[in-house]
Amino acid sequence: MSAAFILRSVPGRVRAFLSAFLLVSATSAFVAAPVLAREVEPIRLLFVGDLMHHQAQERLAREHRDGLLAGYADRWKFVAPMVSGADIAMANLETAVTGGSASGFPVFNAPVDFVRAAAATGFDVLSFANNHSMDKGFSGFSATLENIKASGLHAAGDGQPLYINVRGRTIGVISFTEFVNAGSRFRVPAGKHGPYIVRHDDAPGRAALLQTISAMRGRADVVIVFVHWGVEYRYRPAIWAKAWAVEMADAGADLVVGHHPHTVGPSEWVAGTGGRRAFVAYSLGNFSSGMTRDSTPYGYALEVAVGADGSKIPTLRPVWTYRDGANGQWRTYRTVPAAELEADCAEFRTAEVPMRRTGAATHECGRLRGAVKRLP
Repeated sequence: MSAAFILRSVPGRVRAFLSAFLLVSATSAFVAAPVLAREVEPIRLLFVGDLMHHQAQERLAREHRDGLLAGYADRWKFVAPMVSGADIAMANLETAVTGGSASGFPVFNAPVDFVRAAAATGFDVLSFANNHSMDKGFSGFSATLENIKASGLHAAGDGQPLYINVRGRTIGVISFTEFVNAGSRFRVPAGKHGPYIVRHDDAPGRAALLQTISAMRGRADVVIVFVHWGVEYRYRPAIWAKAWAVEMADAGADLVVGHHPHTVGPSEWVAGTGGRRAFVAYSLGNFSSGMTRDSTPYGYALEVAVGADGSKIPTLRPVWTYRDGANGQWRTYRTVPAAELEADCAEFRTAEVPMRRTGAATHECGRLRGAVKRLP
């Protein structure tokens, strides 16, 4: 049994002691163990785009033999290992969740079991700063954040920085939207609890956001900006978005994670004028929806490995929400890793059990390939 295996199989504090002991044994000399202010371990962060709630998704969930919660969770069972395996997994909740009557586009409202299913899948943080934040008014916004918290999740989106401690690290999150459907110039009145709105052409608002990011830099090891921006169905970010990302990097952001277009966008490392670098994913697209237009079923899960030395390695993992399942299970809307669907597609003509990894209908192969071809 190797020393590395031994170290991986014991708790963190014991691991630190054994590491020092093995170092002494290897050098045959006494080495004083360093005094650490705190134990720091590598962590894995995961971000996905939009959790949409269309009426077709609700109808399917209600048909599940074990009830509504199980029905929603069943939509995400193939991606649950990826989500639950992260130390922190975060998504954009693009629907109100008030506990009242459910509704679909254009005024979204989902049952509370929708966020409970997200928690059961392994999500840790849901952001409710997006264009649907005001679909049910100020009371609906506050009720949604309370229902997120009551489901055992962290809620973001009201302008208050969120801090989460994990494996000796402090992760800071600020979430905002560029707009809401209540009006192009809508503002949250003083004294009201609502979504954090910052428009790219609002200089004072941008300055205040950058000040918040800078203040978070002094408290958090990793600073994340989770932003609802861009233009629907447009793949490429606007020039102003790229410039804004540089400003946020300068202010102290490590990651800028975008959503809203319902399609994936490019990603890149950007450097601020002061030399600070941030990784920017301009749009992760949809993670779960009843949308079938063009490339809307195709999204990204952004995984970021944060090393003990503070290094950050981002990886984009494509996901696909397939419309139809095998054996005539039409309109199932399950989200799967795109790599698993591609593997199914590669072997389904020779396999004893076609599409055994995902349960998708075989014509989803053509839909996936067509969607990928449309990407720039």
